[in-house]
Amino acid sequence: MTTANPQQSTSEWPLYVLAGGQSSRFGADKALARLDDVPLIFHAIAPFQEIVSATIAVVDRPDRLAPLRLPFVLDRQPLQGPTQGLLAALRHRGHGWLWLAACDQVGLHDAQLRELAREALPGRRAVAWRDSRWQPLPSLWHTDALPVVEAAIQSGTTSLWALLDAVDARAEPLPAGWPLVRRVNTQADLAALQRERHVVRVRDVLQVRDGHGDSTLDALAIEAPLQMQLRRGDLTRNLGITLRTPGDDLALTVGLAFSEAAIAGPGDLAHCEALAEAVTLYLTDAAPAPVEEHQRVRLTSAACGACGKAELDVLDVPSQVASTELRVPLALLQTLPDALRTRQVAFDLTGGLHAAGLFLADGTLLDVREDVGRHNAVDKLIGAALLAGRLPLHGHILVLSGRVAFELVQKAALAGLPVIVAVGAPSSLAVEVAERAGITLLGFVRPGRANVYAHPERVVFEGGATRAP
Repeated sequence: MTTANPQQSTSEWPLYVLAGGQSSRFGADKALARLDDVPLIFHAIAPFQEIVSATIAVVDRPDRLAPLRLPFVLDRQPLQGPTQGLLAALRHRGHGWLWLAACDQVGLHDAQLRELAREALPGRRAVAWRDSRWQPLPSLWHTDALPVVEAAIQSGTTSLWALLDAVDARAEPLPAGWPLVRRVNTQADLAALQRERHVVRVRDVLQVRDGHGDSTLDALAIEAPLQMQLRRGDLTRNLGITLRTPGDDLALTVGLAFSEAAIAGPGDLAHCEALAEAVTLYLTDAAPAPVEEHQRVRLTSAACGACGKAELDVLDVPSQVASTELRVPLALLQTLPDALRTRQVAFDLTGGLHAAGLFLADGTLLDVREDVGRHNAVDKLIGAALLAGRLPLHGHILVLSGRVAFELVQKAALAGLPVIVAVGAPSSLAVEVAERAGITLLGFVRPGRANVYAHPERVVFEGGATRAP
């Protein structure tokens, strides 16, 4: 990479944030939308704070961001897209370099920005990241580009990509960790981002390839303790302390309480209190009193759902699986792991999370939960179903992203799930529990392959047979 001109100082460059206004896709003003109860625009500004001289919002009305008290410049033609915002920023800047960013871009790291700034050398008019195409935001622009930008816009150019070509911008390879950078285009994007912020932490790491080490960014799955309690009247019992991926804590606690037979359904819950690191389930008077066997005596790891129990000799549970006439084509079952994989958003970022998915018998995906612990992911899934009043889950399919241990089969049996599809292998005890519980258990499932370990009568093979030829 080129060494920056020692005479230039990036701290003298201002940041212009395209704040626009009402977004048709988002359905509201994105700059004011809240992430972790903080306006989205402040999340976009945060990584620039140590490297810019000032932050200026580019808005369509003077009152647009009045509650935030940010300096602003007017974009007098906001409906023509970000090119007009760039034009307003260049004219306002007068002379020198400026940063251009979007108000809905979250996940940037200041180290990435400093690398890009090193390419803002004399004689250049713009610098941006590029792979197969330009990544125009954030980018650096020099006011020397203003005449070219004005001429291009006047001739009908409406995209920043075309303007970067027009000014012969310096193209830099995308930085490591670019998949961590997110744009919020819809309300669903914002909701997904809110969930991800609970499960991912970005760290600087030394990446070694072919004996050479380079500093880069990596996303790690968060693992943190959660205390779970049951309370009825004056009686309180600890359900346990588990290590989990934050998020869905209430569903996790409810699912675990259900699998421990501490509650039978939503009717046993008077109300719930979920804090950052603790969840308390307040039971109704009609619910069974919390007893000592629900109290775990030591820390439960995210890897094992049974190892924290006060006693290990009671591992069998009554099955709620109905002997229905459910039949599912093998060809459909073989597609479900890939369908689950497309919804493993946190796994895409970290590579370190298990997933559990709930499907209908026709292959419709209803819900996905992720966690560092495979049994936690299943507890979250079942807990969410209980809170929604969907138990028992007769006619549904549980899909697991990894191997199958016996406690996962037990949880499925209690929830009434008749079919388990797993990417990995089951343990011998998992197969035994599935046989006793009446659960159809498949492992190593992928297109063109599957092992059926228990109750194959629910699986329809080619030609309509319920047994493989």
